[in-house]
Amino acid sequence: MNAFGCHCPKCGSSGQIDICAQVWVRLTRVGTAADLSRQGNHEWNDASRATCDCGWTGRVNELIKESGNG
Repeated sequence: MNAFGCHCPKCGSSGQIDICAQVWVRLTRVGTAADLSRQGNHEWNDASRATCDCGWTGRVNELIKESGNG
């Protein structure tokens, strides 16, 4: 179970969901590094894209949420 109580609407899994989030990164000589940024924040919302290992893709607001979570 993930901390947000979200499940995939196709397979019911809660541990295989990925969400596309905005994240701060530090520019470096070799590219970017999220771990080096002083702004360690990341943001996502109900309109963010989501996917599950079972092949489902959609938006966060399409995930099944356990009652009492969001």
